[in-house]
Amino acid sequence: MMWFRQLKKHAKYLLAGEVPIVLAGDYNVNLTEKDVYKPERWADNALFFPESCKAYKELVRQGWIDSWICTL
Repeated sequence: MMWFRQLKKHAKYLLAGEVPIVLAGDYNVNLTEKDVYKPERWADNALFFPESCKAYKELVRQGWIDSWICTL
């Protein structure tokens, strides 16, 4: 969670610069069971913890857009 706090702080700083920017990566948070294969296997994993989901949602609320690209 400390990492997420630092990310949110830095992301807020980047947004204040008012220049085009992308935060890219896998933040290892699963907001719904649709985000993983066999969600029952992940029930006790931090990826689904309410704290992780809350931190990710707070990051997005700063003004970032959550998206993904699927390549085959």
